[in-house]
Amino acid sequence: MSLRCAVLDDFQQVATTAADWGPLKGQVEIVSFPEHFATEDGLAAALADFDIIVTLRERVVFPASLLDRLPRLRLLIASGMRNSVIDYAAAERNGVTVCGTASTSTPPVELTWALLLGLARSIVTENTALRAGGPWQSTVGADLHGRTLGLLGLGKIGSRVAQVALAFGMDVQAWSQNLTDERAAEVGVRRASSKEELLSTSDFVSLHLVLGDRTRGLLGPSELALLKPTAYLVNTSRAGLIDQDALLDALREGRIAGAGLDVYDTEPLPADHPVRTTPASWPPLTWDTSPRTTTAPTTPTPSRTSRLTSPALPSASSADPALVLRPTPLELGGSPVSPHPRMMKLGAFLPAPGHHIAAWRHPEARPDGGLNFDYYRSLVQTAERGMFDMVFLSDGAGVRTKYKDADELSRQGRMVHFEPLTLLSALAVHTRHIGLTATASTTYNEPFTLARQFASLDHLSAGRSGWNVVTSATDAEARNYNLDKQPEHAARYHRAREFMQVVTGLWDSWEDDAFLYDKESGRFFEPEKLHILGHKGEHFSVQGPLNVARPPQGHPVIVQAGSSPDGQDFAARWAEVVFTVQQTLDQAQVYYRGLKKQVADYGRDPDDVKILPGAFIVVGRTLAEAEDKYATLQSLVDPVVGLGMLSYQLGNVDLTGHPLDGPLPELPATEGSTGKQQIIYEQARRRGLTIRELYLAVAAGRGHRFLLGTPETIADELEDWFVNDAADGFNIMPDYHPGGLDAIVDLLVPELQRRGLVRTSYEGTTLRENLGLPRPAFPPAPASGA
Repeated sequence: MSLRCAVLDDFQQVATTAADWGPLKGQVEIVSFPEHFATEDGLAAALADFDIIVTLRERVVFPASLLDRLPRLRLLIASGMRNSVIDYAAAERNGVTVCGTASTSTPPVELTWALLLGLARSIVTENTALRAGGPWQSTVGADLHGRTLGLLGLGKIGSRVAQVALAFGMDVQAWSQNLTDERAAEVGVRRASSKEELLSTSDFVSLHLVLGDRTRGLLGPSELALLKPTAYLVNTSRAGLIDQDALLDALREGRIAGAGLDVYDTEPLPADHPVRTTPASWPPLTWDTSPRTTTAPTTPTPSRTSRLTSPALPSASSADPALVLRPTPLELGGSPVSPHPRMMKLGAFLPAPGHHIAAWRHPEARPDGGLNFDYYRSLVQTAERGMFDMVFLSDGAGVRTKYKDADELSRQGRMVHFEPLTLLSALAVHTRHIGLTATASTTYNEPFTLARQFASLDHLSAGRSGWNVVTSATDAEARNYNLDKQPEHAARYHRAREFMQVVTGLWDSWEDDAFLYDKESGRFFEPEKLHILGHKGEHFSVQGPLNVARPPQGHPVIVQAGSSPDGQDFAARWAEVVFTVQQTLDQAQVYYRGLKKQVADYGRDPDDVKILPGAFIVVGRTLAEAEDKYATLQSLVDPVVGLGMLSYQLGNVDLTGHPLDGPLPELPATEGSTGKQQIIYEQARRRGLTIRELYLAVAAGRGHRFLLGTPETIADELEDWFVNDAADGFNIMPDYHPGGLDAIVDLLVPELQRRGLVRTSYEGTTLRENLGLPRPAFPPAPASGA
């Protein structure tokens, strides 16, 4: 018997023709419903015999009382990546997987400009009058050039609307509760000091905000009263952002010139809705009540044709985000729907004091935390309470001592700390679920040693180890390993590639079931399941086998953090988790697409590589609280330390001969982190920062993305990247410890969990299982047909 799929609210009756359902022919019967179901009883009766339901936007509510009445339902697909009208707990209880569909910002941007241009040039009025035999050119259009566009929201869609406005020569200002001057400057617009300022000074206002508790009813009677009588208002986001009754009053009374609407408080729009009957209205596309126009009623025009892509249901390796767990996979042509949701993968990057350069001086900080085991145990247990996938410890096998004098050297707060593999081995005993990832260099280690150490950690932790592979970046390390300076960048990566071949080969010295431990027969292992590596290469000659059994995960998870071309190529070939440094959504999307393609070019599944941009986070219950936290840390930055840290981040560039309040000079090539140098340099150029301003900016996240705000605003930012193919998760960088990590776990994580983006319990027992990564088989499975 084939599965039955219902498509709801197919008003334009395009569902069966606009999408290619061919791959599901014979397996799924598609039934579309053009009429909206006004009652729950009607829905329950109509949908009782369906296995799959496709629902558009948030027009149909799925409470527990409805889900409990749909016994066959196994898959609920919602258009877009956000839906607040589905009871996810009830879906999970009923064994229903809930999926979202990827979306693009292009249609709402284009529709916004269709409405803006339609209003400014009275296109609907002129067309209607001409067709009705009325006067030719009865209106005088409003120019866009030189006018002010006010954007409420400057996220992905708002910023693209702004780019078009700038091309028209408009003056663009923006406001949202979490918008910063830096973000506005990145887009090329100015930040309004308040919502009131934006409303009272703009000629056109367009809304591009997420609907939530903080934004519902954002524009009510008092806010609408601030608009100029000649102003136009456009809303293509969510109806709940505006008090619709107050807007109707303003239009009827001519207190604003017009409005372009694509969203309504009730959808589909009832025949008796005031929008349809208000005089001088053009439902449902635009209203123009400007006295310069001659108005006439028109036939309702569909505001958007939503082209459905075929809901090719996700396979077990798909990245399509199922939002709710379901106990049994649904089979479609032998391809199971993944029982696991696509959740944000979270790393907790935990240097002892925190990430701000002055964190060790914070009143709550532990300056000796780098060598205090109880302190680290508490941090890692807090991260585990927050359902993080892994903790990540960076490392370098050297101490930078090249400073101007002893006083300057004495002010550096990150001089000593535990060796990470030793620390994580001890922490394995005090944790149960969280992954334990240590940094180790391929330049200053031998493959056999690291293969043995990480395999041992994997056994000690019952399959929770990860290796952050680095090639090292400083001469201070080189001088501890019989060298005067670092090997060249390309040479380090050349060695690293062979290093990985040897290490992974050593982890496969023994098959999983090689050891018999048979006391009666006297056989300890099966000799045919032992594999001697016998590697002889340019850099290494390693016989093997490893004297540790195959790790529980097969191989510990491979992590890498290179942004240079060599680093990205290395990541595409070897890495399973990639830490990255991007500042903007566009940059992150370019990196994400590029690396996933490189992964595929190596014959690997792109879903088997999780990309986690770094995010330096300062979160407070209110924006003022978060700003106070950050101000406290910034006030503790010693200029000597700030300049030294900036020099190091730029690849050990000497900046002492340049004025602090002057621009950053042209930078020489570095044998350190070339990707990090370029990112910080571009940040300084883009924002016009002086050296002093740059070291204060870098003091926080050292070039990583900086998020300051409330749990809601920071969750908005993280979700935006996550759902728009810029990240599979984030490497979270608390400002200071323990307070910064506590705030993230107690404030931000619950908000992400409320949105269905972060787990509420661990799915598996190993790091690979929790990350959704396959376990490397050994020996490899035979090829199909072999």
